[in-house]
Amino acid sequence: MCSGYRMIAQLGTVNVAGLLGLLAFTQYAVISLWCAYAAVLSVLLYSHCHRRCRANCLGGPLKH
Repeated sequence: MCSGYRMIAQLGTVNVAGLLGLLAFTQYAVISLWCAYAAVLSVLLYSHCHRRCRANCLGGPLKH
């Protein structure tokens, strides 16, 4: 595992599984579907980073 944060490691696993799923599902539209998929994962990653920053600013622990 490359990250100490469970959510980030899970996002990486979901990312690889999502790519393989897209490739298996439809090869002709992988790029456009991948862009939409990446947008959703970007929102999840932003959410994690925002929660982490907010917890650090407030002095509380971040739940992994």
